[in-house]
Amino acid sequence: MNTHLMTPALCPGSFIRLKDQPEDLPDFVLERYLDRFCWIRQQGWGRCVQWKVNVARVQTSPQG
Repeated sequence: MNTHLMTPALCPGSFIRLKDQPEDLPDFVLERYLDRFCWIRQQGWGRCVQWKVNVARVQTSPQG
C-alpha cells in the first residue's frame, strides 16, 4: 500500500483533483488505491465506471 496517500484527506470516499485538471472539471471521488495506482470516478459516472491513474498524477497540495 502506498503511504503517499495515507493522509485523512486522501482516504477512499474523499474528493481529489489531478495535476493540471481543468478548473471546470469537478473533483474526482477516490475509490481505492493500491501500490502506485488509485481508482477514481466522477459522481455522475456511477460506481461501476472508474479510472485507474498513477498516484503521481494526484494533486496533494492546494492549487495556487
